[in-house]
Amino acid sequence: MKKYLFFALILLSAFPAEGPAFHDIFIIWNVGQGQWLTGNLSDRCEHFDFGGEKFPLNKIKYHCSGKENHLQLSHWDFDHWGGLKRLIKIIPTLCHAPWPPLGLEKKLPEIAHTIPLCKKSLEPWYRPETNHINKKDLTSNDLSQIFIFQNQILIPGDSTNRMEKIWAANLTNLETKQIKVLILGHHGSKTSTSEALLQRLPRLKFAIATARESRYGHPHFVVLNRLRQHRIPILRTEDWGHIGLEL
Repeated sequence: MKKYLFFALILLSAFPAEGPAFHDIFIIWNVGQGQWLTGNLSDRCEHFDFGGEKFPLNKIKYHCSGKENHLQLSHWDFDHWGGLKRLIKIIPTLCHAPWPPLGLEKKLPEIAHTIPLCKKSLEPWYRPETNHINKKDLTSNDLSQIFIFQNQILIPGDSTNRMEKIWAANLTNLETKQIKVLILGHHGSKTSTSEALLQRLPRLKFAIATARESRYGHPHFVVLNRLRQHRIPILRTEDWGHIGLEL
């Protein structure tokens, strides 16, 4: 299989009759076990997490240099932010949305202090409220911020089943009808993508896993069975490489 297979799907409209076939694209990078997603828009790139085991830095530079680059981080697990040092080297002009909350024993990485807050108002769709959770049971995954990109793509980070029950209940009827793509929570782990969440997404067309099944067992067979029952196909970066969605 080619190292770089760009899989394009039309979500809203047909290709334009004139001009380039692709304009605004959402890219799910094949970073192995981890997550790096980029909304490549005409004036900016929005990066939803920036971690993994390998990084397509030349391709990211090609798409995003010369534009504003906004960082939107779900949570402070290294496989979601570990590419930050390399990203700064190729695109030094970065800004970030509000960083996610830190776990009980975690400190903000030094490199995060060097990046300014974005001037434009960037907010996660949902920022976790954890007052009701026993602090002893609190995990970094519970603290995942939730993003919805262009009203169509749901990005839950590593949010857990118990947190899904809370934020999924806050989805409006309009949002549930507009969301077409789900980036599998926690790479398809059985601790995410609950039945309650899938029931709230009746218009979901497919799910995407950014994981390595051969080593980590993600996506888990429980999640795959759940998706199958809802007739939701799944794409894996492990199989397809980088995946591009035309918006």
